[in-house]
Amino acid sequence: MSAPTQLLLQVQEPRELTVQQRRVLTLLQSKPVIELPEMLDLHIASYTRRISDLRVLGYDIRCETSRVNGVTHSKYRLVR
Repeated sequence: MSAPTQLLLQVQEPRELTVQQRRVLTLLQSKPVIELPEMLDLHIASYTRRISDLRVLGYDIRCETSRVNGVTHSKYRLVR
């Protein structure tokens, strides 16, 4: 088979979590619902990227938003 017609498959090797991914996951596992200020307390500049990373690895993480007096409140939870 010539190079242009070869089917290339990308297989993601199992890997350990990064320190930031582990910190986010540990927080999510610590209680049923995590509010945004708790997530921000981790001091991870791109916590949404770490959540996305965890989702790619198979973790079901849900985000719920609500507005109270014109202010948006976000809550995160890990679905088991």
